[in-house]
Amino acid sequence: MTNHICRPQSLRPYRALPLLLLLLLLTAALALLVGCGNDELNGSKQQAPPPIPVMVVVIEPEDVELTGEYVGRVHGFREVEVRAQVAGILKERLHTEGQAVAEGDPLFYIDSEPFTIALQRAEGERTVAIVNLAQAQREWRRANALYEQGAISQLKRDQALTNRDLSEASLISAEAALADARRNLRHTEVRAPIGGFTGLETFPEGSLVESGALLANITNHHPVYIHFSLPENDGILLTRRLSEQLAANNDPQLIVRLTDGSAFVDRRRSTRKPEQIEGKIDFIDRVLDPLTGTIAARAIFPNPNKELVPGQLVRVQLPLRKLEGVFMVNPTAIGVGSGNNRDGRQVFIVADDNTAQARQVEIGPMVAGRQVILSGLTAGERLVTNGQVALGHGMLVTIIPANEE
Repeated sequence: MTNHICRPQSLRPYRALPLLLLLLLLTAALALLVGCGNDELNGSKQQAPPPIPVMVVVIEPEDVELTGEYVGRVHGFREVEVRAQVAGILKERLHTEGQAVAEGDPLFYIDSEPFTIALQRAEGERTVAIVNLAQAQREWRRANALYEQGAISQLKRDQALTNRDLSEASLISAEAALADARRNLRHTEVRAPIGGFTGLETFPEGSLVESGALLANITNHHPVYIHFSLPENDGILLTRRLSEQLAANNDPQLIVRLTDGSAFVDRRRSTRKPEQIEGKIDFIDRVLDPLTGTIAARAIFPNPNKELVPGQLVRVQLPLRKLEGVFMVNPTAIGVGSGNNRDGRQVFIVADDNTAQARQVEIGPMVAGRQVILSGLTAGERLVTNGQVALGHGMLVTIIPANEE
């Protein structure tokens, strides 16, 4: 009979459990130690970041001329309406429409026959008045002599004196009528009152025109006026500038640009480079227009080429103010202020220790695409122009050339 002895083999896995548990605890502790070490390394890196690459420019003060540009309309220096001064038939036009005429040139001819007849009648009436006066003077001398002799009464003497005075008055009236007849005959030939360019005729030949009827317009193109308006603030600056330069006997010079952007130049001499034509302020209103908030002004310009024509739109550029000792910077270098000056503007300056220093600045207008800085900077400082977006006050920077990325 064989006896089987039963061994407790199923208890072996339970004996291995404490060993596995110990290994797991050791692994977790090691991972925790490694994670803490990484956190310490990361912390050390955040405490000492690398320098931020930036581009800089050394700034120097400049004198800047502030100019304004305004839309203006050209007007003739003199614009005259040519009107008939006598009534009659318009017999002939003596000029070419749209062409230049000189002062005194004949423009129209009105039928002169009625005025020639009226002149002859006036001459005859004057002759009659002269004869009547001579007769009245003779009768007065005779009557006065007879009265002194007591041959006639005082009444007869007074009648002779009255007839002489009436004859003198009649002669004066006849001479005035004769002068008027001569003037009317002279006005049958309508002449140019000024030199300039004529417009279209308003009456064709053969028309009956009344005295005062508009026959044509003449406009003097050299020089020309340019009317424009300025905003209130610009008008104040211009008024101050005019006062300063008038005291110095030096009027501010204006220039004109045409609608295509080209400059208004003198092209009379083809052998030399065309020179830009300059004008000056001729008038500035002292009353602000309450509807538009603008101030009316007028400039006068030479127009030797007759290139500017009345009614044309142009752009007038004129100096308003001179800023001395200001800084001109790229507008991208200016950011919004921080801290208690969030409504202001700031830039970054690189100090001698290569740290970025935030600087509050006062900005002015934009001139030729650059921003004027009125105060807050010093000559010779290094202004950050690129890379300032990631900067903060006191950060370490490294300066890179402008051609590096």
